[in-house]
Amino acid sequence: MSTSLGSFLVCFCTVMFLTTYIYFIIHVKKDVLYSGMKFAFCAIGLILLRMLIPVNFPFTITISSVKILPVISRVLFGYIGDTHVGMAEIFLGIWGIVTIWKLIRLLVTEISVRNYLEVFRVQDISRYPKILKALEESGAPNFSVCIVPMRISPCISGLRKPVLVLPNFDFTERELYYICRHEVEHYRKHDLWLKLIVNLVTCVQWFNPVVYLLNKELTLAFELTDDSLILKDCSEEECLEYADCLIDLSGKLGEEKEDLCGIAFAKNKKSNLKVRIEYITERRHNTSKRSKISEIVCYGIISLVMVASFTFVPEAYEIAEAEQEETFNVSEENAYFIKRDSEYELYIADTYTALFSDIPEEFYNIPVIEEELK
Repeated sequence: MSTSLGSFLVCFCTVMFLTTYIYFIIHVKKDVLYSGMKFAFCAIGLILLRMLIPVNFPFTITISSVKILPVISRVLFGYIGDTHVGMAEIFLGIWGIVTIWKLIRLLVTEISVRNYLEVFRVQDISRYPKILKALEESGAPNFSVCIVPMRISPCISGLRKPVLVLPNFDFTERELYYICRHEVEHYRKHDLWLKLIVNLVTCVQWFNPVVYLLNKELTLAFELTDDSLILKDCSEEECLEYADCLIDLSGKLGEEKEDLCGIAFAKNKKSNLKVRIEYITERRHNTSKRSKISEIVCYGIISLVMVASFTFVPEAYEIAEAEQEETFNVSEENAYFIKRDSEYELYIADTYTALFSDIPEEFYNIPVIEEELK
């Protein structure tokens, strides 16, 4: 296996394509499928992992690039002036420093959030009968609860031990039920683990603008799929009630709402809320025949793109200047053979070039001049 700039570039392009495809499904086609989205994000995760291993595998099919990649390669792998310091070494150093800093900051943020939430953990949930009832109806009676003095959207935190985080608001029983149902779905579908993976990828590929869009669309996609699962068997009145709860919650938070940093689905942007309300009111569920067809198409497109990113790799191809000087063009206009005894001398532009015992098949069109016997 050899180091390859082409593998990095093809992975970058395929991730950009898949992220754009997800954006198209969510915002244009308006047909989010949980299984399809999860498969898409898993495929993107594998491609991003492949992107960090820039080598060609034995089964890789190489596609030669004679214009674009040679230029990029000369810039990246060339030396600066007369020094022995290469641009690639500088870029690698900058990438390593920034990546380590971002990973440390992510770890410190998670520890800080955990310590902050611990202060506001509810020790006796029975003192909050409405919350306890909502948790029981949602199938999550063992969840810990933190009520924080922040204007944040309700969220769930904790990868192994789930913690329901609520702002210190007076919610109705119905609002608490929908809030708990929604956050429980995040926990059941392991959304926080995928959120962690995307956060780690963002730290490692901080230079890649695509991963920031991916992070944003992942949050929205999983909010939409949670809504769809909750409302799957609900009546139209219950769907409208759920939408009203989302709008009322946004109104309670107001314009000065805060974000709980770290690995939590705690961001409730107005743009995301608008899309969620559109999906709820249009009742687009993943049980329709049309959605089943869309799911198959989605799987097919994502699979093909993922396989292509692992199989086909463009590589820089250029002939060194010294080799270019040694190459020549052979045609019947500028070349001929002179037969001497049983051997053939090849002349190009009247200059002796090579000696053959037999004329090669590819030179059959070259004229042959027999030496006159003296």
